[in-house]
Amino acid sequence: MEEALETIRRIAVDGGKFTSIVAYLREEKPVPATPFNLIRVLWEGLGADLHQARGMMEMYDASLSPIVSSDEIDQAGEKLLSAYRENGTASRRWSWRDRS
Repeated sequence: MEEALETIRRIAVDGGKFTSIVAYLREEKPVPATPFNLIRVLWEGLGADLHQARGMMEMYDASLSPIVSSDEIDQAGEKLLSAYRENGTASRRWSWRDRS
């Protein structure tokens, strides 16, 4: 698991796209490619909160195949990845007013 976390951190820092992270998980299989493990690596590896991670997970099916366009995924994922690049964590302060 630690190797997977280091790799996704490197992808993020190097300016990679979110779809590159999921492709790594699906192709290299450092951990089983499941929605739960996607949430786990985003949380443990990038510091994403569960709200952010769940939002990204919802763009994939149970086998981590995209159910929306790659552009849409990368656009949404860029918010998370840019926060990690800038702050060393993707987490942000959440308020009940942020609910949609």
